[in-house]
Amino acid sequence: MPMTMKILTRIIVPCILLLGALSSARAQETEFKASQFKDNKEAFRMAEESFKKGSELAGQAIDKEGQGGRATSLWSEALPHLMKAQEFNPRYSHLNYLIARTLEGLGRMPEASPYTSEAFRLNPEVEPYTFFLLARGAHLRLAADSALRLLDTYESRARGRELELMAGRIKKLRMEIGYAMDLAAKPRERVWVENLRPLNGLGDQLMPLLPADAGFMLYNDESGASPAIRVAERLPDGWGKPEEWLGGQFKGYRIIALSQDGQEIFLSSRAGGSEDIYYSELQGIHWTEPRKMPEYKINTPADESQASFYFDRIKFYFISDNDYANKGGKDIFFSGRINTSVREEWGKAHPMGSELNTPYDEGSVFMHPDGKTVYFASQGHNSMGGYDVFRSERLPGRWADPENLGYPVNTPYDEIFFTISPSGKHAYVCSNRPGGSGGFDIYRVTFLGPPKPNMVDYRDHLLSSMAQPMAERSMQAAKAVDNVHLTILKGVVLDAFSGKPVEASIEITDNVRNELIAVFRSNSATGKFLVSLPAGKNYGIAVAAPNYLFHSENFDLPEGAEYQIVEKEIRLKNACIGCSIVLNNIFFDVGKHTLRPESTAELNRLAQLLKDILKVKPGTRVELSGHTDNTGSETTNQTLSANRAKAVVDFLITQGVPSGMLTFKGYGSSQPVASNADAAGRQKNRRTEFKIIE
Repeated sequence: MPMTMKILTRIIVPCILLLGALSSARAQETEFKASQFKDNKEAFRMAEESFKKGSELAGQAIDKEGQGGRATSLWSEALPHLMKAQEFNPRYSHLNYLIARTLEGLGRMPEASPYTSEAFRLNPEVEPYTFFLLARGAHLRLAADSALRLLDTYESRARGRELELMAGRIKKLRMEIGYAMDLAAKPRERVWVENLRPLNGLGDQLMPLLPADAGFMLYNDESGASPAIRVAERLPDGWGKPEEWLGGQFKGYRIIALSQDGQEIFLSSRAGGSEDIYYSELQGIHWTEPRKMPEYKINTPADESQASFYFDRIKFYFISDNDYANKGGKDIFFSGRINTSVREEWGKAHPMGSELNTPYDEGSVFMHPDGKTVYFASQGHNSMGGYDVFRSERLPGRWADPENLGYPVNTPYDEIFFTISPSGKHAYVCSNRPGGSGGFDIYRVTFLGPPKPNMVDYRDHLLSSMAQPMAERSMQAAKAVDNVHLTILKGVVLDAFSGKPVEASIEITDNVRNELIAVFRSNSATGKFLVSLPAGKNYGIAVAAPNYLFHSENFDLPEGAEYQIVEKEIRLKNACIGCSIVLNNIFFDVGKHTLRPESTAELNRLAQLLKDILKVKPGTRVELSGHTDNTGSETTNQTLSANRAKAVVDFLITQGVPSGMLTFKGYGSSQPVASNADAAGRQKNRRTEFKIIE
């Protein structure tokens, strides 16, 4: 907070309190009585009706919240009536108080503060709850001393049942004041938070969602009568002008989650009364009609809102205020596909964990593609006030205690809908903090480290059928929130002969456990794909499509492997004489020809491929060949390569591949595909190949 604002805060708040001693304040008030408006009886009658209706609804909302219920709909219904009365008579303390109370009930505390101050100015003896609202307003300004004094005043004036019901909220606000002052006094070093003004306008801009290439942003613009999904393209010098996404194809929906490759989305809609979650995917260049997620497994009569994909896209996480195992308010839940080949089979949702969910509202969730880090917004834990963004990491059997991201990412205002790039260098968050365009704005957060020379241009993470890849110059000294141990594999699948895009399945296997982790698809119109590979596993990647030989890749990523982006152009070959593929996930110990268990998934794929080829082309014969680098004697290498090829043939025979279809040969180091001058080249030369010979 600028120093001038701190000084003004120390002056203004005590001055407001001094108004209680001024008898002239009451004389400024104009009550809602017919005698006050003799010259405007008809307008008064209409305004009085609005005032009575709004007062009645606000009273019902207060009673409902006093019984522990949610009163959002009542507050929403009350507000327009109260505002209509306010237009006629803005000088009535109780009306200003009710508007402030209603805005607070709707979670719009920054808008409530002016009405609270006006209610107190007009009548220092207005309802005691006004002092609680004044305390909240002072807290937003980080005026801790004033906020605490106002809370003391409220406790001295409130009576009986009200004070009993408010005890928990008073205690929580005192804690938030303490947390806010502690965190604001020790802001995170070299963290830059900037308002994305080209995207923001009057009203709320919510849920900024980006694919891994960060080439565009989707978000919900709720400034109009109905929400609209907008898209803004990332340009070399900033952001393009926002436009309605897909010409309003998803009118009436809010977008709540986007997959890393930009090919799957979750949406929400209130078409059925409560908010429910829907799913759509990109097929070629067209998005499918939204499909409602299963009733009672995921959607319930309560509200299901913001969501996040998990890196394997088998699981997903979302926010719900249903009563099942709920700790209170909105909680984080998760569900997953029971069978990855049947997209509609989803398991019953369960709460995420008592380490994260609180008796207060959790407002949003974002699973980092590293598969173990979650960012979420909560009104609980050590919040500075309202929603704060927290981070937690998965430990064996539990989640780590959440860590507040601190100031200036968080403030006493609301920070919600946080997303972070795979590298951890940039994040986006929505906040209603001062200095915005109105309501919630989208902010970009950059995490800075010690000064370094400028890094060279790089192509940020890619996959979207809707925007071209874009080169981005990293900011000087850009640094992740923490070291990110993740590999982003992106690229395109093409026909080796024609160069046309191919829609292929991409299977990710844990080679050590011989366990299928996830299945993705390349886009049928572009051939593009993107998958994230968290460190700590030996991955087998198999790319396959009908009528093509499969392609395999291996990524052995030990714990602690540094963040990297790997780009691949994969050209699938047809099954033709002379066509060959390298089997990148067949492993042997150094100097030995015994197949290691990590080879099982690749060998099973090869066995199935050969059986499929025989069905359509009986009499096909293939050669399995072994190759080495030039280390050691040629005689030893020749023998070793032949024995390794034979070991593969022997395994295939055990899986039902006819022996007459198979032959093997060792080539030693005679057919290198790379230089033997370095370790990387020698590794490429140590390989097993498969070739159709007739």
